[in-house]
Amino acid sequence: MKKSKPLVAEPQMADILKKETSGKHRFWLFSALLILIYTFTASYTFNPRIQIYGDNTSYYILSKALAAGEGYTEIHHLDKAKHHHYPPGYPAFMSLVMRVGGDSVLIQKYANVVVLGLGLLLLFWIACQITDQPILAFVACVYVSLNPSLLQFSSAMMSEVLFFTFSMGTLLLFLRWKNRPLLVILICLVILMAATYYVRSLGLALAVAIVGTMILSKSWKASLISGIGFVALLLPWQLRNASESSYINQLMLKNPYQKQLGHMEGSDWFVRIWENLQRYITREIPDSFFRFVKDTDLGTPGFAEWLLGVLLLILLVYGLYKTPRYRLVMSLYLLATAGILLLWPQAWFGVRFVLPVVPLMILYCFLGIYHGLDYIFSALGNKKMLPARIMLIFLLFAPLLYVSHLRNLRKESILPFSNNYQHYFSMAAWIRKNAPEETVVVCRKQSHFYVYADRFVTGFPRTKDHSAMLKRFTDDRVNYIVVDALGYSDVVEYLVPVLQQNPNYFEVVLVYENPNSYLVRFHPKGDFRSPPSR
Repeated sequence: MKKSKPLVAEPQMADILKKETSGKHRFWLFSALLILIYTFTASYTFNPRIQIYGDNTSYYILSKALAAGEGYTEIHHLDKAKHHHYPPGYPAFMSLVMRVGGDSVLIQKYANVVVLGLGLLLLFWIACQITDQPILAFVACVYVSLNPSLLQFSSAMMSEVLFFTFSMGTLLLFLRWKNRPLLVILICLVILMAATYYVRSLGLALAVAIVGTMILSKSWKASLISGIGFVALLLPWQLRNASESSYINQLMLKNPYQKQLGHMEGSDWFVRIWENLQRYITREIPDSFFRFVKDTDLGTPGFAEWLLGVLLLILLVYGLYKTPRYRLVMSLYLLATAGILLLWPQAWFGVRFVLPVVPLMILYCFLGIYHGLDYIFSALGNKKMLPARIMLIFLLFAPLLYVSHLRNLRKESILPFSNNYQHYFSMAAWIRKNAPEETVVVCRKQSHFYVYADRFVTGFPRTKDHSAMLKRFTDDRVNYIVVDALGYSDVVEYLVPVLQQNPNYFEVVLVYENPNSYLVRFHPKGDFRSPPSR
């Protein structure tokens, strides 16, 4: 009897399983290492205070209203009007955190750090699918985890981090659907796509990219379901705000902060697009890659700035070109985002607007460098350098590139507020301790004051008519007025003269020096008489 030959498939199958097991081990090992690195850098740069810029306190107030069951309202104002400007996604997330961990600002910041860590993991998983090389994906994501602009926003109560994580989750789910086009996955994708839009309206770019990819791939039924489903989920928010000013209304203005300049006309669009384009190339993109976000430089960009910006764009495009897997959806997402940002008013500038797509840009720039070096070494006949050795060099180079920026973030996180802000928040703390709950305070940076004071706030009219100003204070049931030193010219131009020329209406309660700041009690009947000087 002849001996049967051993099946060749058995050892091949064993080798495949062994390789798959080894690949999974490496995948989870790199995931764990990435989170370890991020945990260290996020802890090192964590900023426990509220930010003096941006919308972080406005988001906090809206989330507090939701958590208290008062709806999506501005509870820091006496009329508690409905809010229409920011989409409710991020405040809704914050309100859930509040219900679990209380209304501490610190808890919100910790939650944001965790959310960014999750987004980083999702990016790594996407990168693994795109490149099929876990070590390459890992090193690229290490650079993302050390990015100073992203780390600065990791502990800020701002929507950029949650938007980044939701967008990565949406893209990952889309890749899942591409591999397994099931209806249940598609429905989940549409819901997550809409949720991303509810965090930031820039989520429209993600929807355009995904539906556009479906159309170009001739997935007609899926594109129809996704498009209709996305619009249907957005309708409640759009109908609620139908009678209010929207981003579209503001986009049509030459400057949303100077409405008197009027609306955009034909040639204005070309000027806006060109000015935005050169600013993003020379300022925002390089700054988001390498520098700590400080004061935005509005000067004319020099040759070096143009060179760096153009080089980054070349690397980005080359990385996309050399990485064909899922290239269409990634390219459409970045192009749609760029298209929206270029149409925005020039007054909306800064790293924060481009920040949610910066991790993807870093990934593809890194892939551009990798493939460029691969081409060079292959042409020289030296393939031993790739991939492990080059990845090791990149990994060792990362701390050298970012160490000074991380130190700057650390320094910023432990430095106290400047005197003018210390005075401002001290007055708010005094109000919280000494004034009744129905107190109304006139101040600038109203949402910031409310977070520390937990009392109603309002503004003052920009008028030099003192009678009109006093009537407004009376009608608004004002109790206190803050004369701050935060640098706003309208405080000196409109508010101070009223106080100086109508002393019988105002009683100075607190005085801070260097710089001078005042908390003043308002007497609506004008019956205050200052005590005689000794």
